[in-house]
Amino acid sequence: MVYHETSIVKEDIDNLPYPDETEYLTPSLTEDILINDILDYHIHLGKAIGKKGEGWKLHGKVGKRQLQKFGKTFCDILNPIYAKNGKSWQCGKFYQTQSFTICQLGYGKNNGLSFQMVNQLDQVIKPLIYNNSSNRGVIFARVCRIYKHLKGYDCVFLIKPHAIRYWLNSVALRDADETFMDLRKAGR
Repeated sequence: MVYHETSIVKEDIDNLPYPDETEYLTPSLTEDILINDILDYHIHLGKAIGKKGEGWKLHGKVGKRQLQKFGKTFCDILNPIYAKNGKSWQCGKFYQTQSFTICQLGYGKNNGLSFQMVNQLDQVIKPLIYNNSSNRGVIFARVCRIYKHLKGYDCVFLIKPHAIRYWLNSVALRDADETFMDLRKAGR
């Protein structure tokens, strides 16, 4: 119960639940990822996205380092469930066209995942991701997930716009969760 709608008073803080065991206050790995992304990126949500606005941080083009972190987070979430007998989830290569970024993730023999790309892929996938025909006042950006078995690896290709907001570590948590659910529905 908050005593005043527009201000916090000491009683409000005193009434917050607090565990007797202090180890419960230590965030888990996934909680750390969420906390860091909120403090580094999501606090800028809704701010101006011009070059001088702080909202730009969510809309800038994702870099190689963040893509590698994204892939590692994705694999780290799924490997406790799937890794066994010399097989694990691995991050493949990243490919960036003028319009979008592709991340290959695969499950199979450790350290053997390879990536092949079709030259005309930009023209094939661009109409799938961007849709401005259903409402001329809005441009929709879709995220595509393609599952394919390639050379002994069960692969998922994540195809998203370049904006860093699609490639945050907290988004990797969600993508790993959605991939897990898709695999469960498929009986894997």
